Amino acid sequence: NLNDEQFRSSRLKVLWTPTDNLAVTGLYWMNNSDFGAPANAEDDGTRTLAIPEPVENRYEFAYLSFEYQAENFTFTSVTNYNDALFLNHADFNGTDLLTKITNDGWSQEIRLNSTGEGPWLWTVGGLYSSFEQSTFQDVDQRIADMLGLNDVDDTNDTVNWALFGDITYLFNDKWEASIGARYFKDERDTNDVQGFYIGDEVITQKFDDFSPRFNVAYHPTDTSTLYFQAAKGFRSGLNQF
Repeated sequence: NLNDEQFRSSRLKVLWTPTDNLAVTGLYWMNNSDFGAPANAEDDGTRTLAIPEPVENRYEFAYLSFEYQAENFTFTSVTNYNDALFLNHADFNGTDLLTKITNDGWSQEIRLNSTGEGPWLWTVGGLYSSFEQSTFQDVDQRIADMLGLNDVDDTNDTVNWALFGDITYLFNDKWEASIGARYFKDERDTNDVQGFYIGDEVITQKFDDFSPRFNVAYHPTDTSTLYFQAAKGFRSGLNQF
């Protein structure tokens, strides 16, 4: 009976409204879990292991937001931070195969939104984010020599930013049209320290894209909407070895 589980979680949230127009919100969340072994077994409910296989997960998340209500617009700022750890031991031909994966990073978004009744409604803003993922896998030297393997030790960094905007015109209480756009730029670095994949080098790839959007909407009733939309989407790829 090795696969015991322990969970610990805590959360703190604070709201501060120093004025009628300003709201500041902060959140911190921590979630940890520990497993004596993975929850799998043979048909008879048992499993034979040469070594223990504990699993450890750690996760932290925090954000801070500011929202200011002006006469004709709302200013919003949101900052996010997260930090995660996954640690796993596995029985690999009677040896301990250790896998450690970490993720950490932060992002910042700023937005301005109109608050009037129209006929013009608009949104503009920007986003910046920076994240790093590290993967480490320790292979027993005897297994590594026999199979010709190296330890896995690599990092993947991504830094990106975007600018976006959207404007809507209300023709009347039935018809409206919107046009918007987003410009995105991303740089991704992969560093394979042990040369498991690419031979101890750094691969860098850069992505950028301009994504427009157009929308026409019709509201036949207060509870229904018919619309036509044309938009371009984009997502960065992974670094190729």
